[in-house]
Amino acid sequence: MRTLLIAGASGFLGGALTAYASENSWHVKHLVRREARSGDEVSWDPARGELDPAAIAAADAVVCVSGAGIADRPWTPARQREIISSRVGSVNLLARTIAELPSEQRPEVFVSGSAIGYYGSRGATELSEDSGPGEGWLPQVCLAWEAAAEAAEQAGVRTIQLRTGHLMDTGDGLLGVLEPLYRWHLGAQLGSGEQYFSSIWIGDAVAAIMFAIEDQEISGPINLVGPNPVTFNAWHEALQDALGRSSPLVAPTPLLAALGTMGEELLLTSQRVVPHALTQAGFTFAAPTVTEIIDRALAGPYAD
Repeated sequence: MRTLLIAGASGFLGGALTAYASENSWHVKHLVRREARSGDEVSWDPARGELDPAAIAAADAVVCVSGAGIADRPWTPARQREIISSRVGSVNLLARTIAELPSEQRPEVFVSGSAIGYYGSRGATELSEDSGPGEGWLPQVCLAWEAAAEAAEQAGVRTIQLRTGHLMDTGDGLLGVLEPLYRWHLGAQLGSGEQYFSSIWIGDAVAAIMFAIEDQEISGPINLVGPNPVTFNAWHEALQDALGRSSPLVAPTPLLAALGTMGEELLLTSQRVVPHALTQAGFTFAAPTVTEIIDRALAGPYAD
């Protein structure tokens, strides 16, 4: 049985990935920022640069999806520093540790997190992995995040960066926040609603990650989004239809912009992102449309 080592397994994506990989004949081990409680946990401290190289040497694949939440607190200067350091520091420590191992002890593949925030706000322009970075704070975060993995790539390890879109599952992520509001007829159009909104069902997201790990030809950035991005208005209407709820509410652009950088870059940004690398490699989405994404997500928590 092959071994998958995950940093960030307590999070939304990491937890779902653990469930999927375990069900598909992988032995999953976790890097944890506390004392290990079982043989499948390894303690580490990225803030202090502490990581046992033996944990990396025992893995066939290493995935890092750890980092402070983007949307759960206001972007104060201190929070922005934490968002960057928690991502860059973790990936950098893993990449350097991989590079410092003898070549025969290195994992076959290193997968690091990133986000579609890399692209900034680009209107209706279709964005593939070949599209350049946008402007703003989140693109700068993503550039630093992806650059932190370079040591592993330069050491000859196949390296993948997950440019992740809006992950959809009931009770978690953005849908976990919005679903109760919509059920109470409090769902709102955000701004003009014409901004593109690239989402993916969590089940497709974890299946795509494991597909990329197991496909020897995939490397570099991959857009972890569904193949049919829609405007927020279309997503808003699809969620209302799925729940049998309607709402005339609108959160106007000036109100959202008043939230500062966080409002501009999380709620008003338009990103029409497509998963070119995955589709070219032959990955098949179980939920390719916005209706299917929402229906699958509302059917129940994926990792339960």
